[in-house]
Amino acid sequence: FSRDAYKMVIHPIEKMKFTVQQLSENPLLHLEKIKNRNSSESNETDMLEQAITKMAALLRVGFGSAGAEIIAKNLSDMGELNPMIPGVRVNAIFGFCD
Repeated sequence: FSRDAYKMVIHPIEKMKFTVQQLSENPLLHLEKIKNRNSSESNETDMLEQAITKMAALLRVGFGSAGAEIIAKNLSDMGELNPMIPGVRVNAIFGFCD
């Protein structure tokens, strides 16, 4: 029973905790893709892992490198959001093609 509980509950939760800690240090971290399993074989912890991976991808796309430091500071301070953290000036060149 103990081995099954560790395999099905404790290990996935520890893995998700480690993933969130890595994201708090580096929001632009590329997480490995979690393989989509058959719906009959997947459980709630697998769906939570996929959700964390998708949210991390949305953070990377939405904020980019300019907001990465702000996100990292907010996530590292015990998870409390401080919207008054000063921003960082970034010089960028944008190119558009048709």
